Amino acid sequence: PNPPGGRTLEATPATLAALVPTLLPGDTLRLRGGIYRHPLPLTIGVSGLPDNYITIEAAPGEEPVITQDLGAAYAWRPQDGVWATPILAQYIENVWEGEHYLFRYKTLAELQFRVKGPGGFFHDRANGLLYIQTLDGGDPTGRDIYIAQHINSTDKPWGKAWEVTGGYLEFKGLIFKWCSNGLVISGTECVLDGCHGLANQYLARVNGATGGLARNCSADGGPGYDTYKRRGYDWPGGRGIFVVEAARSFEIYGCQFTRLMDGISGFAYG
Repeated sequence: PNPPGGRTLEATPATLAALVPTLLPGDTLRLRGGIYRHPLPLTIGVSGLPDNYITIEAAPGEEPVITQDLGAAYAWRPQDGVWATPILAQYIENVWEGEHYLFRYKTLAELQFRVKGPGGFFHDRANGLLYIQTLDGGDPTGRDIYIAQHINSTDKPWGKAWEVTGGYLEFKGLIFKWCSNGLVISGTECVLDGCHGLANQYLARVNGATGGLARNCSADGGPGYDTYKRRGYDWPGGRGIFVVEAARSFEIYGCQFTRLMDGISGFAYG
């Protein structure tokens, strides 16, 4: 019989969630090109071994994009001077128009006045409505509106596409886009290699992990940075890698961060 592990498997957006729990030390899971949508986080709880990692990587020549956006067609209508649509999400952390970050407002009145700059959104959870103002104030119908949303309110405030609780895992060449957090990592000795984030709040949040590293990764806050700076407003969105103090010995090198509030940031945890 064949020894466990050492397999090379392929995943598509339809098969990824079922394949992840079957991975064994030494396996490589290659993601085919496509959009991998995660309104609920995909938990990656399997573990490799110190000398036999599990690898999850982009298939050669392909671009898998991991996102929290659902790709839904929204029914926008003018209301109270802005635009509104019914939405099922229990928590919305970020909204983008194309790759332009829109400010999050705490009340509808604040959004109507747009005191923070062009564009914005307000999520009325009580009534199941999302209000937005596009960058030019026009109808969002037919525009690329992307929403990092969670259908489980317990996910607040650390919304994420992937939650990595297993250890000795390597993620290679993956693209994270339109996420609050691309990955939240708490497992041991996990590696990000050549991953890219575009228009996320964070590419990765390293939360209590032991060891691990990010190398040759990149994160870009998107062209919204230029839009806000050009109009004289502070840039509100986007960080690269956020490491809490409880994350011990996580290393970062060879990474590039552009058009972000912070490339690398963190805070004292607990």
